[in-house]
Amino acid sequence: MKKLYSIALVAFCTLLLPISINAQNISPEDGTIKFDDESRPCLVVHVDPEPIMLKKAWKKYLKDKFELKLSGRDILSAERVTISAISMNAMDFYTQIIEDLNGSEMTVFARHGYDIYVDKENNLEEYNKLRSMMEDFLTRYVTSYHQDIIDDTEKKILKLTKYQEKLQKQIDKDASKASKLKEKAAELEEDVKENTATIEETKEKIKERDEKLKRHQKKLKEVQ
Repeated sequence: MKKLYSIALVAFCTLLLPISINAQNISPEDGTIKFDDESRPCLVVHVDPEPIMLKKAWKKYLKDKFELKLSGRDILSAERVTISAISMNAMDFYTQIIEDLNGSEMTVFARHGYDIYVDKENNLEEYNKLRSMMEDFLTRYVTSYHQDIIDDTEKKILKLTKYQEKLQKQIDKDASKASKLKEKAAELEEDVKENTATIEETKEKIKERDEKLKRHQKKLKEVQ
């Protein structure tokens, strides 16, 4: 029972560790990515969710909000599409989401032609709208992601707390029972000592009675 109690406490404490007390920066930063053998301007951000989850959420967001369908494996893309939230001109839209030390690195970039990439110098308005799109998604998804973890962790903590309380009650009950048994054992030990002494006394009485019986049997024979 003590082993189970210890396991419950360890699990209880472990569940508290993943909840970060530091605010996460979900604002994309300026960056570059190697694409078509050249360094291209992009927006990049590092977030906690794993790549598989983040890719799925990003695809759903773009499809639901802009009817934009991404395809591909290493780099997700949608070519010759019009995204009114960014520009009325057709563009090629790209996303790369890879694993990093803490979760995922998300990189987004776009181009109007083979070598005409959206950047701060030449397309500041479109560049900022691209950033706003990412921020809107990240605010929605990352907030939901952390809230889901918090909700799930709180449920597990509550469950483990109840389990801990149940174990503590059982420990208290067993300790009380052990204490009573210890008292009873002491009483029984005292009874054993008293009964042992009584047995010795009884042996002496039996011996005396046996000798008396033999004497009277002898005298009976003498008078017959």
